[in-house]
Amino acid sequence: MTDFETTVLNDLSLVKSEMAVLKNQMASLVGAGQPGRLYALEHRLDQHERGIQHAKGAIAAFGVIFTLIEVAVRYLHER
Repeated sequence: MTDFETTVLNDLSLVKSEMAVLKNQMASLVGAGQPGRLYALEHRLDQHERGIQHAKGAIAAFGVIFTLIEVAVRYLHER
């Protein structure tokens, strides 16, 4: 076997081991039959967006309540 062939085979074995590492990392990220880290991240993002929507609703409700209180106070003040 020549030096070139030895070098090529060594490089191929390195690439093969790097591909195995990459494959394991992708399985961890996407999930191999189980929910992976991407699923967990999507779930946390959905919960965060739901919380923001709830906060927006609460702020809008308080705005309406304060507006009604202000209208009542102005009405009673004028009388």
